[in-house]
Amino acid sequence: VLLFVAAFLARLLLPLSGAFITFYPAVFFAALLRGWRGGLAVLVMALIASIYFLDPPGTLRLDANAVYSLIVFLTFGAAIILAVELLQRTVARARHAAQELESQQRFTNAVIDAAPSLTYVYDLQQ
Repeated sequence: VLLFVAAFLARLLLPLSGAFITFYPAVFFAALLRGWRGGLAVLVMALIASIYFLDPPGTLRLDANAVYSLIVFLTFGAAIILAVELLQRTVARARHAAQELESQQRFTNAVIDAAPSLTYVYDLQQ
């Protein structure tokens, strides 16, 4: 919610073009910090708040450009959320694999340390 409020205030206070320009980073960071549910919450709040920023401002009447802008924002917002979620799942799998590898390495080292030395030296000069 804090990310949404910051994006909303930035959009209000800065002379920016585009109804959703500050909401894309908010969706990204919400998904990154709070998972897909956080990203989806910011996406929905931004869609509701966009009524204030679309032409004509503050009305529920949407022209073709406004509908196009909403569809593009919804599509790219969902893509951002999906990409962040897939990235987080991949990182979690990589961490799990690294832990598994470390555990196997400890086991292998323990077996090698516990085994007697079986090195045989053969003298080729004889």
